[in-house]
Amino acid sequence: MRVFIALLSLLITGGNGPQVNYSVEIYLLANNHSNLSDSISKELTIKKEDLPIVPFINDDEIEHFDTSNYRITFSREAAKRIGALKPSLSVGIPFVLTVDREPILSGYFVNIVSSFGCGAYVLSNTPQQVQELRKGLPEYYYKAIISENRKNHFLIQALERTGRLK
Repeated sequence: MRVFIALLSLLITGGNGPQVNYSVEIYLLANNHSNLSDSISKELTIKKEDLPIVPFINDDEIEHFDTSNYRITFSREAAKRIGALKPSLSVGIPFVLTVDREPILSGYFVNIVSSFGCGAYVLSNTPQQVQELRKGLPEYYYKAIISENRKNHFLIQALERTGRLK
């Protein structure tokens, strides 16, 4: 009987379980997704359904991720797009880092000359290929407040399996 059920389930699903691509991408969100509290940008609660159809940074544009200093190496083209962003001084442009379109962490691309704080993950709007994914701005203030998602199991697994983890 168990063999029959196993065979039947294989026939129904075509022998395929859920497909795992290990695709790491970054999506930009409209500013209406910004979460402000006391004039400080905070972490966002985003569902898969809230994401745009097309990512801002594709999987193949994320070349490396170093978990010792949380530096992401982007392709030249991705770095140019990041540098072309125009976040305001007070509120950055919200983004979501995903694995297979499942949100892992949220943050803001912030203006490099801004002195406003940010209570979420931060990337700067510079055209540098290597960027530090900081935990808040200033990081020393928000480090203990923001949940640690830069070493999320699914993110690390995706980066390991695709040879991009340093």
